[in-house]
Amino acid sequence: MREIDSLISGRQYRYDGIKEVLESCGYAVGGNWNYEGGSFDKAVETHQDVVVRIPFLAIDGHFDAESDNETIIELRSPLVLKHVVQRGNDPHAEMHLMGAMIDQFQTPVQPDAEVSDEEWKAGRQLIQQIEYKLNK
Repeated sequence: MREIDSLISGRQYRYDGIKEVLESCGYAVGGNWNYEGGSFDKAVETHQDVVVRIPFLAIDGHFDAESDNETIIELRSPLVLKHVVQRGNDPHAEMHLMGAMIDQFQTPVQPDAEVSDEEWKAGRQLIQQIEYKLNK
């Protein structure tokens, strides 16, 4: 994981407004959200397993990703993450009926792999696009 110094860090927005802007650029609310905050995530198309994450905190109201709301959120420093997953069949998979409903996903090979300079630069370009769009 590598942090990106960005002009958007510390800025406050209404959730429904910033969500619209970020979704138009291909970002989505990550599945790790709670009522105090979450993150907007986007895969870096040119680099497999690399994601740009823009974390945020709810500072006025409670955040709920299931509905558009007027909660004020504060953006935090963007991150470039690399999460290497196994490709193809899992060699350690076992057949089990009940577990199939729960264990749908393979264990990551490297949950927090090192981000190269090239991958970081690709993530930085995506954040610069957001900076430009928000400063228009």
